Amino acid sequence: QEFEYIVIDGGSTDGSKDFLKSESEFIDFWLSEKDSGIYNAMNKGISVAKGEYLLFLNSGDHFFNERILELNNIYLVEKDLIYFNLQMVNNGVSKIAKAPSNLSFSHLYLSSLPHPSTFIKKELFNVVGLYDENLRIVSDWKFFLLALFKFDCTYLKVEETLSTFYLDGISSIQDYSEERNLVMNKY
Repeated sequence: QEFEYIVIDGGSTDGSKDFLKSESEFIDFWLSEKDSGIYNAMNKGISVAKGEYLLFLNSGDHFFNERILELNNIYLVEKDLIYFNLQMVNNGVSKIAKAPSNLSFSHLYLSSLPHPSTFIKKELFNVVGLYDENLRIVSDWKFFLLALFKFDCTYLKVEETLSTFYLDGISSIQDYSEERNLVMNKY
């Protein structure tokens, strides 16, 4: 009851729109229309969200279990970023990815906070800006870099596994080093 469910679909032709219509009583807002990429869809979600904290799950990803939000929403106070562990699944083999409790530039240079298990205070988007839609793969990484090291946002690590991420999405199968280098050179 304390959560708002927003679904932004890129105009899928696989039956997603019909499914969303059939489940609309359980979804606070949904939209199915052509978009220009993942970050365009995420920005659309940000623009309609009414909640204090936002979390982004991409198609195919899901929460670790049915009660994980209920059991951990107590941590969604004060801090700009609240991040959890992430279960990563590759060809049926899973491992738990854990970001450190103290975030350093060197950690984010080599890795990122996983957006499927990181709550972002909505007002932080007013400070840092929305996701950069000119980047296809690393805009969330850029957002976290700027939020943490340019705007000195506050954060909290929670030692629970929040979400499951499957290593078959665009950020797992494409080389994104060129985009990362563009961001590093600019900032």
